[in-house]
Amino acid sequence: MPTVSVDDGEIFYTEHGDGPAVLLVHGWGCDGNDWSWLASDLSADHR
Repeated sequence: MPTVSVDDGEIFYTEHGDGPAVLLVHGWGCDGNDWSWLASDLSADHR
């Protein structure tokens, strides 16, 4: 599970596909699964 360390903890992230990076940020009370459908579509030509 890749993470990035920040002052107050760690941020978990996932990468799918190749190409320019796209950052998807979910709101409070949600998690990365909220973006699974979009990440799948974007992975064709983005990372």
